[in-house]
Amino acid sequence: MDALKLKEGIILTFEQAEEIEIGDKKIKILPAYRWILRRKD
Repeated sequence: MDALKLKEGIILTFEQAEEIEIGDKKIKILPAYRWILRRKD
C-alpha cells in the first residue's frame, strides 16, 4: 500500500469479513461472493 500510496485496500477471502486499521490505512477483508454481488458497473 505504501508503494502505491493507497489509504485503503481490499483482501478477498472465502468467508472471512472484518476491517483492520493500521495508522491512517484501512484494509477491508471481504468474502469474494459479497464483493462480486456489490459490484456495479
